[in-house]
Amino acid sequence: MGQYWRLLNIDRKAIYGLYKFGEWFPYETSYSLDTVLRLPCLPPEIDKWCKKASRVVQHGPLSRLPAELVNMIFSELRPKEMACLAITCTAMLEHSKPHLLRFYTEVHASWARVRLICLGQTTHHPPGLLTEAEEAEIAETDLSYAYGNDEDHPCLSLFSSEVYEDLLGIGSRWPREIKEIKYGLYRWIEEEGRRAGTNGKHYSARRAKRDLTMLRTLFWPRATYPPGARVLCNLSKGVYVREDTLGVGKRNPATLAHVLAVQICWSDDPSFALVIDDEHAERMMRGEWAGDRFCIVTLGTMPRLGGDRQWRDVTEDVRPLLEHLWKENEYDSTNF
Repeated sequence: MGQYWRLLNIDRKAIYGLYKFGEWFPYETSYSLDTVLRLPCLPPEIDKWCKKASRVVQHGPLSRLPAELVNMIFSELRPKEMACLAITCTAMLEHSKPHLLRFYTEVHASWARVRLICLGQTTHHPPGLLTEAEEAEIAETDLSYAYGNDEDHPCLSLFSSEVYEDLLGIGSRWPREIKEIKYGLYRWIEEEGRRAGTNGKHYSARRAKRDLTMLRTLFWPRATYPPGARVLCNLSKGVYVREDTLGVGKRNPATLAHVLAVQICWSDDPSFALVIDDEHAERMMRGEWAGDRFCIVTLGTMPRLGGDRQWRDVTEDVRPLLEHLWKENEYDSTNF
């Protein structure tokens, strides 16, 4: 029948489901993992606004602050205040870029750059995966009601099912305050429009519409991504997989999310609810990437590794396992 699995985001204490691997893997993997690992970029409209806008000399005290202090201010602002400050002038919009990008990454790529593992239901986590503080937290948490008198219970597996937030973070989780800004501006536009009908002043209403357009662009719940060949980066090991040269499957091609899923499994039980031979099952039971950190970017936007480390392409190394799964489970003849 196959055991149940949990996809864990250890750093954010988030968990995705309790599922049988073979029932989830071919159908939901691409959508589930791809959308929360892919790093976004800034909307192109921001650069257009900065280039198009005329530079007006600001005389207020904020304009006289050094860039370091302005960045410190932005780093302390919530998204609501960040948006309002960013659209006040071109200089503030320029300063806001790295902070907006940080916000977009938190919203759209909430599972990027964190430790990920797909853990079997009755399996102990790999040694060295958790910090001493995390191990202590599990030990100090009373889970006796969940496992009875069994002292040899699977710590992280049980702890995550009881404590972690059951959320993958798919798509955009936009703060309620952003909606409040939008609807507040809508009301203000309507009020200004009514006033314009009596005194002939239209500038304020037009400016409000411009501000609303900018806010909707900055915080519209659609991510913007850079063009180019996509790659899955294992930030912990300094290796990557190219999607354009993976070449597994024709009708239903394997994706980078499928690559990740089969590389981060960890289990003492070979039950995957898949057609798989012993050799490949043993490899999946001890996933080489279990507990590592990842992101999906393009070849031109791969992050730098520390020190003298250089990225290494391992596309050829991960292909055989996927080819085996696609062939034995007839994924190309299935409607995903």
